[in-house]
Amino acid sequence: MLINMKTKIYSLIVLMFLTVSCKKDWLDQKPNQSLTVATKFDEFQLLLDNRTVFGINLPGLGEIGSDDSYLTDDIWNSLSSEVDRNAYIWKSDVFEKYQIPSWTYSYQQIFQANIVLDGIEKLRTKDNLKDYNLIRGQALFYRAVCYWALADLFCKPYDGTNIDELGLPLNLDSQIGKKLARSSLKELFDRIINDLKEAEELLPENFQIVTRPSANSCRALLSRIYLNMDAYELSLSWALKIPTTAIKILDFNELDSTLAFPIKAFNEEVIWHAEFSQTAANMNRTGFVSKDLIESYQSNDLRKTIYFSKVGNEYQFRGNYRGTKLNPFAGFTYAEIILNIAECQIRLGKQNESLEMLTKLIIKRYKNYDLNSIETGKLLEFILDERRKELVFRAIRWSDLRRLNRDSRFARKLIRKIGDKIYALEPLSNKYVYPIPEDEIILNNLKQNPR
Repeated sequence: MLINMKTKIYSLIVLMFLTVSCKKDWLDQKPNQSLTVATKFDEFQLLLDNRTVFGINLPGLGEIGSDDSYLTDDIWNSLSSEVDRNAYIWKSDVFEKYQIPSWTYSYQQIFQANIVLDGIEKLRTKDNLKDYNLIRGQALFYRAVCYWALADLFCKPYDGTNIDELGLPLNLDSQIGKKLARSSLKELFDRIINDLKEAEELLPENFQIVTRPSANSCRALLSRIYLNMDAYELSLSWALKIPTTAIKILDFNELDSTLAFPIKAFNEEVIWHAEFSQTAANMNRTGFVSKDLIESYQSNDLRKTIYFSKVGNEYQFRGNYRGTKLNPFAGFTYAEIILNIAECQIRLGKQNESLEMLTKLIIKRYKNYDLNSIETGKLLEFILDERRKELVFRAIRWSDLRRLNRDSRFARKLIRKIGDKIYALEPLSNKYVYPIPEDEIILNNLKQNPR
């Protein structure tokens, strides 16, 4: 019985993939009648659990454009992807004629989440609300996390005031043959936030299977989103909704730095496990760690030997929470929550609380460190440095650059050198917003981002 049901669901997944992936226009997807195979809640759960569909291939182009790594001329010239080469030097026409996995995979997940959301409405009764809520909460989360990841690449940073800036096409059901204009930035973020708030109420605090999104996953993403909006009170309140007893931090003092990959996958620090698409893995596999980043790790910082391996005179990243150089980790950890809380607290004038929270992480990352040695007024800078060092190679740096560029104290001009050419990314450049893929512009008459 179980085998037959799995075969049925996997057939559904293959049919969905073939139906969706054969189209260039990802906003005009047309489900056919074969997509109505799932008829039970446990079948929809199998669909949501399928790791060829959900929780993988999140867009990670921001990692290529950030300042945490660099490529030599030879490596850059040898990259098989023209898009990756263009993204590395912040080229205006970054995508040229190519299809963009960061866009297509995300809209594929959004579309299939909508199929689940529409499908379970037909099954809902007063007697099965528990099953209904569980499936609905997960599907809402997947839709929200994909829209957030897309917004981080294809929209201007949202601070709650630039409400009329362009958002994304919002596909909210599995209706056939729609053409959607771009929403406003406010409409987009209202949808993301509302989906997450509803999902947080429907889902359990945690799942034993960390590839399933939980209530704590929703809280983590809401905290991240509000932090990027400079809404520190809201970011703090959502982070603090995660029970203190749930927060677990890996003790790097106990990890074996002689192993090829000292950090195992699905460890206790992970709130939700997800992975980027392989286009973001070029920096993970072939790039070298930026000089200023590697030099920021002090001699007593355990992350220098746990996160990185030395290759000649250079360093490469190996601290992926996936336990491999492939499939870069794109999920949430309790360490990120601690850093969110500490930053919000110090920005809100709660220095003692911030130091107390930060200590929970520092004692697990350093052989010894006296936080009281930090100069008065330097704690915020210290926390931001810790964010970069702790959350490295998760595309969070791209988000942080975008938000911190609004503050002249922390704005950075990025520089690349390939051969004799120098490329620069100014702090508030339009190139912090990727262009919408050209086929979507043409087929759906969308407004393009200026570059």
